[in-house]
Amino acid sequence: MSAMDTFSWAMGLVREKPAVFVPALGLMALDLLTRATLGVWTIRDVDLGQISIPLLVLGVLVWLVASSWASVSTAVLVMRSQKEDPLDWREALRHGLQRTPHAVLLGLEFLVLLFVAVGLPGLFVTFVFAPVPSLLILAYIVLAVWFMVLGARLALAGAGVADGLAPSEAISESWNLSRGAFLSLLGLLILCVLVEVVLELLALIPLVGIIVGVFATGYTIYLTSAAFALAYLALQEAQAEEFPSDV
Repeated sequence: MSAMDTFSWAMGLVREKPAVFVPALGLMALDLLTRATLGVWTIRDVDLGQISIPLLVLGVLVWLVASSWASVSTAVLVMRSQKEDPLDWREALRHGLQRTPHAVLLGLEFLVLLFVAVGLPGLFVTFVFAPVPSLLILAYIVLAVWFMVLGARLALAGAGVADGLAPSEAISESWNLSRGAFLSLLGLLILCVLVEVVLELLALIPLVGIIVGVFATGYTIYLTSAAFALAYLALQEAQAEEFPSDV
């Protein structure tokens, strides 16, 4: 599985089968509505002092649920588009809504896992190596590499949840499927992040910033969900060919 091939596959799929972009369109509509409601059209308009804490918390929760729904629905549409029984986008949205609580729970499990695996060691090395800056920098580099390893090895968990697995099962499946495909998945993750960074930078440009910002909201969710859903399918197929007796 090549990172570039999978990335290109995901980018081309939306032209071949536009329906896979429907969940992202819904998220873009929500983003536009939120900007209009709050009067926050670009990052320059943000004034946290004028936003109440309850409203901020509510907005974060709504966005968490909405983005999880869009991500899972996209993964479902993409995976089923590669099979003989593709789903209509309405059915995919219903299926995605059913899987959304699992996706939210997966996100919470990710946070706990990252805190235990990266956050606590980070606090420890900061306390221990603070008097020696060179060792502290080296420790931070090691932690950054470890963070990238975790990100790549767990990147398929969202597709696993969309495929019907429980969050803990999806994490285990991602760890299993990514064995031997770490560099490809890391490359795919970097490509998706680069696209998001470029779009967010373009969103800072006056006049076109609002349009690009709203587009970036949906497209990055689509691209990441689609790319790793396709990688999930490819690695499952490769594993089935390697161990046919296990299928």
